[in-house]
Amino acid sequence: MKTEQLYDANEEAWLTKLHFGCGDIYLRGYTNLDVYGELSDTLSEKALLEHSTTICEYYRKAGSWGSLPERASVIVDERMRMQSVEYEYPHGSVDKIIAVQSMEYLDPIDFITTLDGCLQALRKPGVLIVSVPDMDGTLDLLEDPEKVAFAARHLRGAERDKWSFRRSWWTYETLYKAFEWVGFNAVQSLPNFHVYPAIVMKGQKI
Repeated sequence: MKTEQLYDANEEAWLTKLHFGCGDIYLRGYTNLDVYGELSDTLSEKALLEHSTTICEYYRKAGSWGSLPERASVIVDERMRMQSVEYEYPHGSVDKIIAVQSMEYLDPIDFITTLDGCLQALRKPGVLIVSVPDMDGTLDLLEDPEKVAFAARHLRGAERDKWSFRRSWWTYETLYKAFEWVGFNAVQSLPNFHVYPAIVMKGQKI
């Protein structure tokens, strides 16, 4: 599945790029962070290369409608909670942060705190890209008998473990306002690259 919209013109020049809530998606050129997983420095270079992907091909396999993706190994460069970003990374030390389908597992207060922490950690003109399920689009699915089960699961979260229960729900308007409220500039919506309803929001620190 192509995800060129996650790529930035300055991508190659940026030295510090964070991938929050990476799960089983290990991105080359990024520091991959999650609350659990096998540390990357315990693996061989070959094994890490085989497991990794690029920002333009974020999902190694195309998803199918309504299916829960098969879980692969979780490999991280560092075990870290997203809420800790402003304590783990000095102000103005990060060029880019992405969080794909992970921040919805934070409650609303932690979500806003994390957005603000990302803004503080970014240097100008750094960017944050967040992808979360689209609540409006998901609720619309409840009107389709064939998609009710998927919509209900989408509202609850993956429920694979204690970390994967959804704790906040966002629409385009509320997510846009959250970005603006913490102080992001040039906030824009990017094309949705998921097979299900989702919002992809990008904010820049200017």
